[in-house]
Amino acid sequence: MIHSTKVAKRYAKALLDYAIENQKEELLFGEISSVVEVIHENPDLKALLHSPIVKTEVKQRVLQEIFAEHISELQVLFTILFQNKRISDLYAIAREFVEQYNEYKEKIVIHLTTAVEASDRLKEEFVAKAVALSGKRNISLENKIDPSIIGGFILRINDLQYNASISYKLQAIQEQFKENVF
Repeated sequence: MIHSTKVAKRYAKALLDYAIENQKEELLFGEISSVVEVIHENPDLKALLHSPIVKTEVKQRVLQEIFAEHISELQVLFTILFQNKRISDLYAIAREFVEQYNEYKEKIVIHLTTAVEASDRLKEEFVAKAVALSGKRNISLENKIDPSIIGGFILRINDLQYNASISYKLQAIQEQFKENVF
């Protein structure tokens, strides 16, 4: 059995190749992005797709109901995944498609996590820094608010992550106290 990430990469690559060949990459990117968003925001849907107990017909009806207004290529993708018994990999495939699409368009998405909403000026500074580091101009920023980090920020650019959050620094101090018995 092929590992799930390999499956996701293969299906995403095939889907992107199809989209490019048929000049539908922008349209399919929007549709697949909405799939990622819907599944991410609905853990019950993700659980349903992974459940071996729920019948395939039920999964098909649920997806058809949720994505009824979407393009036919999306419905074809669902059909192929059901036929190949890979519908549980839908979320991974969709996320991988978005990554491959961004790579194809030479677009970098930086993820900024802050305790409160970051100002526009601060966001622009992070984007400018990412442009300087990567040399690429097509950069977008996704800002996530997570009060548990207390303050500071966590910045992720591709596989690189810089954690300058207060909660991380407090954890480091706590670890030092555990190691140094006075």
